[in-house]
Amino acid sequence: MCDIDNTDKLADSGMCLSVAEKAGLEIAMVQRSNDEGFKKLYFWGKIQGTSEDYLVCYGLLPSYDYPQKKFFFCTSNNFVLQQMPVIDAELTQKAEAVEGMFSGEPDKPLEEVPEDAEDPEAAAKNVFREEHRLAQTVLAVDFDCSACPKGAFLVAPSHQVGHNTGFEGLSYEAAGQLSSYYHLRAATGAEPKAALEKPGLVRSTDFLDSLESDAASSWSLQFNSSKTCSSLRSLVWPGFFSYHKIATSEYGSAYFGTGQKNTDIAFMI
Repeated sequence: MCDIDNTDKLADSGMCLSVAEKAGLEIAMVQRSNDEGFKKLYFWGKIQGTSEDYLVCYGLLPSYDYPQKKFFFCTSNNFVLQQMPVIDAELTQKAEAVEGMFSGEPDKPLEEVPEDAEDPEAAAKNVFREEHRLAQTVLAVDFDCSACPKGAFLVAPSHQVGHNTGFEGLSYEAAGQLSSYYHLRAATGAEPKAALEKPGLVRSTDFLDSLESDAASSWSLQFNSSKTCSSLRSLVWPGFFSYHKIATSEYGSAYFGTGQKNTDIAFMI
């Protein structure tokens, strides 16, 4: 997650929002926050297209355990945020099979409308479109890459996962270890899942999956030149960048890429 006001902190990644994009998105996020009842929206990233780019943000919904994200998107020439479509298993499978760049046109059909359809208009509305591919890509990147430093989140007595207001940041030594960073999503590992369900106190390192458990060479962990900030870069989804300012509560992440997964990662190890 990244506050729109802190996108300049992502400059070490080599990518950032233009002045026009940041200004347009700020207004759109305030409007959408008011409409949806969110306290705030977070900037998620930018997916490049051949004609227009997609700008993506999200709000956090309360849930029983892990916070749920509600995604919104707009294009770089129309700063009106719309809700990301909900996709099922069939649309997910279709989206995963598509290759190449996005066009930046959310309504663009990615399959032909059946000529023999009884209701052509209804068939056109239900056709697989680029916005469905966008939704699948955002969910895939978020699942694989969304991360936070150790201790940034905790489990309340109600067993809801939330921000740790007492988080003071990682030390220099800890920030240089991949084991100090965790996936900010529902855990898939057996031990973290069991830890969240057990009664009593849950330690901050017990209920999330560690990035250290990912496939070897999935991440690149570095420091900036002044050694005051650590950065994580995903090698599976080139363009995802996460930072943490040492010994402070400041951290964030964003994705700036084409939506293309590095399927050759196994051959690069």
